[in-house]
Amino acid sequence: MLSFEDEDCGVLRVTSDYPELTFMQEGHKTSVSHLMTFNDHIFFIAPVIVKNEVDWRLPVFDCGRHLITFDGAALLLNEL
Repeated sequence: MLSFEDEDCGVLRVTSDYPELTFMQEGHKTSVSHLMTFNDHIFFIAPVIVKNEVDWRLPVFDCGRHLITFDGAALLLNEL
């Protein structure tokens, strides 16, 4: 739900810095949104053009013109 800019890509971030981060599915806020605010989670934003280069086993989420991934997957995508 949160909109990111191209300059937000390539840096590890933490969810506590983005309390408005919301996960939507089919137009509705999901319960994952609430769970992600309980503890700090790291996340990584990448441009959507890298989607074909990301291993299918990494859980990445579409976020408009960007991909977003969390925790261990964020660390792996950051290294790629």
